[in-house]
Amino acid sequence: MPDAEFPDAWKSALILLTGAQVLMTFTDFSALLSICIQSIFGKSIFTVSGLLQSIAGMTSLSPCPCPDTPPPFD
Repeated sequence: MPDAEFPDAWKSALILLTGAQVLMTFTDFSALLSICIQSIFGKSIFTVSGLLQSIAGMTSLSPCPCPDTPPPFD
């Protein structure tokens, strides 16, 4: 797609939000899996899920670096 229609900032935001959604989906499945097993790679499944969930949350809350977007509190 041409950059005039779909700027690079929006492309990167789409990639980050998709990655965050994949991580959140994995944490949902690991919550269901925690009924059967208690650890992943020698670590508690709750610790691993919490780490991935925090990374996904920070990724999905990152502000859009678009130059046309005004600051949120002006």
